[in-house]
Amino acid sequence: MGSSLIYWAQQAESRSNLRTQHGLNSCEIVWLGLRGARVHSIQHIIDMGLNSHTIPDIIVIHLGANDLATLKSLDIVNKLLGIKSFLLFKFPAAHVVFSELVYRNVYRNVDQSEFKAVDKARRRVNTLLHKLCSGDVIPHREITKSMGLGKDGVHLDEVGYHMFVHSIFTSIGKLN
Repeated sequence: MGSSLIYWAQQAESRSNLRTQHGLNSCEIVWLGLRGARVHSIQHIIDMGLNSHTIPDIIVIHLGANDLATLKSLDIVNKLLGIKSFLLFKFPAAHVVFSELVYRNVYRNVDQSEFKAVDKARRRVNTLLHKLCSGDVIPHREITKSMGLGKDGVHLDEVGYHMFVHSIFTSIGKLN
């Protein structure tokens, strides 16, 4: 669940055989992506697809990139940890993991002069999540400024979404 990357990853996954390659054909995977999602959007995302009739085994959260210009790194991480606590309260048997915030060439509504500071905040969020949630963070290190980014510099290209979904499915396979 999370931002537009999740929405577009679902589209890419539907055009690939990644689910088969990772032995996840028997798994029901629900993609809950909301374009422009921010950490405060989580209730809307949960309402979109998680309810009392759905009992997930694994929940992957990919949120925070759209908040980097307006919230401090620690505030984003605290909100994400609060989301994890809420989801574990609602679904105590679920395994909740985070997906790293991927590199971007552009952050919307951010001046290029502020880019380095915002990207530093992205790296800090990822570092804090790794420290606080050891083993429960999916890395996306193969997506870089020269590999996997789409023309808009915000979203991924087809190769990038393939790498993104591959990372998620690899991690899910290890948990499953």
